[in-house]
Amino acid sequence: MARRGAKVIIGCRRTDGLKEKIEATIPNSQIDVFHLDLSLKQSVLDFCRKVKAGHDKIHVLINNSAIVSRPENSESANTREMSEDGKHELTMATNYIGHCILNNELMDLVAAAGQDGLCLDIPRLHMIQSQLHQPLF
Repeated sequence: MARRGAKVIIGCRRTDGLKEKIEATIPNSQIDVFHLDLSLKQSVLDFCRKVKAGHDKIHVLINNSAIVSRPENSESANTREMSEDGKHELTMATNYIGHCILNNELMDLVAAAGQDGLCLDIPRLHMIQSQLHQPLF
């Protein structure tokens, strides 16, 4: 998307050096990178506040985050892990609750993109998931 001239906003847990790596690969790209931990409500709200402060519309909102298990917790596949704030089970918070809060908070910017009146300017919300949780055989 950045290669095609789109302004891209990235929310992720590990932001160190990410913007610089993208700009080195795609010169003149328009990239904003903000910290986002979908398992923490306050992190999601902080991310949305930063996005709203610098943008008045979002043409495409892509939700692409999911966890099933974490390698650092590999000794027991059935261990229940809580979010850092202790409020929700980590998988549920990251895969579902965080996305609901994010989409709800940014939906006004998605709706604003549809007000341009251009026939090709249809805002979109994409939910991306993997099938890594399914057995291979």
